[in-house]
Amino acid sequence: MRVATSRGVLALLPSAEGGGAPVEQRSAAGSCCSWSAAGDRPLRNLRPPTPPPHSTHAHPAAAAVGGAATPGRPPTVEPRAGPPTPPATSPIDPTRTTVAAPTAAPSPSGATARCSVDPVARSARYQRDGTEIRALYQRPSGAGPFPAVLLLHSRGGLSARDHAYAERLASEGYVVLGPDDLAPVGVTAASIDPATFRVRHYDRVRDDLALALECLQSLPDVGAGRVGIIGFSMGGYFGFVLGSRPEVRAIASYYGAYCGVPVNRCQAKPAFGDLVSALGARVLMFHGTADAEVSVEWAVRTHQLLRAAGKQVEHVEYPGVGHGFDQPSTRFDYDERAANDAMRRTLAFLGDALR
Repeated sequence: MRVATSRGVLALLPSAEGGGAPVEQRSAAGSCCSWSAAGDRPLRNLRPPTPPPHSTHAHPAAAAVGGAATPGRPPTVEPRAGPPTPPATSPIDPTRTTVAAPTAAPSPSGATARCSVDPVARSARYQRDGTEIRALYQRPSGAGPFPAVLLLHSRGGLSARDHAYAERLASEGYVVLGPDDLAPVGVTAASIDPATFRVRHYDRVRDDLALALECLQSLPDVGAGRVGIIGFSMGGYFGFVLGSRPEVRAIASYYGAYCGVPVNRCQAKPAFGDLVSALGARVLMFHGTADAEVSVEWAVRTHQLLRAAGKQVEHVEYPGVGHGFDQPSTRFDYDERAANDAMRRTLAFLGDALR
């Protein structure tokens, strides 16, 4: 293995045998290059974030979602200072991308952000134009205020994974709200058309999720202005939609279904470049290189676009890992090491941005 450490450091996923699977990590601050043993694929890496203090208790239901981090951390090297520079081979030319930054996702007129939460049922609800919107809800034990996370599900809707992930976050000290953004537009996991959803239902979903943010911030145990977003697949895309709101400090996107010009020709409104231009939050991206549902190249182009726009972004790739790698289900290729590593990095990222 060859490692160049002038601008970063190689990160390894620990394995049961004490070895490691290479992780490709891209950052706006710079990169370092090494080579994997399998196929000599170049890997770009930056130092991993320092995890925040973990709580001493974890709920059993969250065990399947990114279990406790494996002891041991790779060495770190300070990245070279200076503004981010897009790679010379970037397929995105920022000089050819003309964008008009949209305003922050607005609060829909006639809507109210009043929340009703049920800690026992771990659920919440709020209304818009007479339509009730339901959400999962989790809070830590003890007295707040706490930082908060808006959890955005994939096109499959709220799942057991989302509930388990929220429970894990609550055990780490975060209030979590996970709205159902399918039911209010009359769509189910079985009927959704991902090719047209971001156009046909964009305005309503954007406004509903903006209202969810206000609902979350209205809770008395949530600290003001300490909100992050975690999105899975399509939820990762909608995290970018909300990223222009000033209270959103951080977005973690798992295998995000990035959509629109100039990343790809996916139908979306507005253009994805507009969302990036307006983005104010820090971004952490995870993607498997063997993702058959959402091409890793879309993530690479999104990362390059963010860098070209001067945004604070970190991109971690897992070689040979597929879509939904953190979901222990028969539909996806669950990868325990990647899931645990992503959880560790997410907790460190949120801890740094929100605490």
